[in-house]
Amino acid sequence: MDIVGHRTLYKCCCFRSRGEARWAATCDGLNWPWLFEPVDLKGYTPDIIVQFPERPVLIEVKAGALNSKMLRAELPQAAFKVRRSRWGAGPALVLGAGPLERLGVIGYRLVGDSFEEVGVVECPGCQDVTLVRMAGDSRCVWCRLVLNGADLLSDPENSGAAALDAAFNAASTMTMWRDCNVLEMSKDIARLIQNQIALEKRVEEVGREFGIPSDSRPGFLERLHEAVQREIDEPALQDPPKQRYLF
Repeated sequence: MDIVGHRTLYKCCCFRSRGEARWAATCDGLNWPWLFEPVDLKGYTPDIIVQFPERPVLIEVKAGALNSKMLRAELPQAAFKVRRSRWGAGPALVLGAGPLERLGVIGYRLVGDSFEEVGVVECPGCQDVTLVRMAGDSRCVWCRLVLNGADLLSDPENSGAAALDAAFNAASTMTMWRDCNVLEMSKDIARLIQNQIALEKRVEEVGREFGIPSDSRPGFLERLHEAVQREIDEPALQDPPKQRYLF
């Protein structure tokens, strides 16, 4: 079976496949700050890097891996790319088309030439969603509390697995495939810039017209921006619409 990745637009980033965009949107749902292809390593550009406080986590997406068996078949090649790139800033994860069959397991962490399952749990200390090893202890990526991943994932009170499923399902809706047309993207960006220029110009005109200093009242400029933005977004009709007759 040949699986072809479709370039997909999400948050002004043109991802190489819908699978990559979906995992970026899942990170948003889990409140994990991410960057799309932020660095070029030796012979390799990581798909996504999640910026946790302690250290970054590299994410390599294999969107064609529909289950854990298919994903495991991709691991040797992924391990070779990461090892050759000399990435050493933090852990490297390999994710498939979605979370794995085992509840709460997101994918695999590369450890040298081998790999281990990685899960998602809610930290009992800070209540944030964190990554954990399924074998042995881990530290919360946020508060550094020592956690046992297997115990937490088997705990029905822990909402980490549910948070992962909810974030991924929402991401699937947000990243419905849309072609990354560079020309259309540039037009959208130019339109936003023009609107911003028009907004700033109109704010200046109104401020001068009424002779109100920008720092005279707290929140004045914010309210003025909102009013002018409404004026730009919904311009008043100068002439009534003409009646159209169909014969």
